[in-house]
Order: sequence, then structure tokens, then C-alpha cells
Amino acid sequence: MSSSSAAASTSSVAEAKGSTSTMVAVAKPTGHHILKIIGYSRTKAMVAAGHFINSRPFHVGDHTWRIKAPRSAT
Repeated sequence: MSSSSAAASTSSVAEAKGSTSTMVAVAKPTGHHILKIIGYSRTKAMVAAGHFINSRPFHVGDHTWRIKAPRSAT
């Protein structure tokens, strides 16, 4: 085998054994939720200090979230 055919043979083997890589860029899910408590004074009277007011569940990405707002003493 001549040196030129040996080089061609080696090149073919390297191409056949070549490595591959894949990069997948996925956008990070984002969102927002507004917790609006209508009649807060009345709600505050119904929820004891140290307890929480919970929002309805909402979805961002593959997760379900709730806002847990503390009812302060004042």
C-alpha cells in the first residue's frame, strides 16, 4: 500500500468513527401572576394572624404554583 492510499484509508476510518454532538437550546419558561385580594379588610378579619392566604393554582412551564401570602398581625 502506498503512503497516499494509506492516508486515504486512515481518513475514511476517521470519518466513519467520527464523533457527533448535539446541543439543544430550550427557552426557560417564564410567567407572572398577580394576587389581588378583593375585600382585603374583610378577608383579613377572617384569617387569623400568623396564618396564610393562598392564591388559586396557576401554571408556568411544567409546574403548578400557588402564592402563599402571610396574614400579618397589623
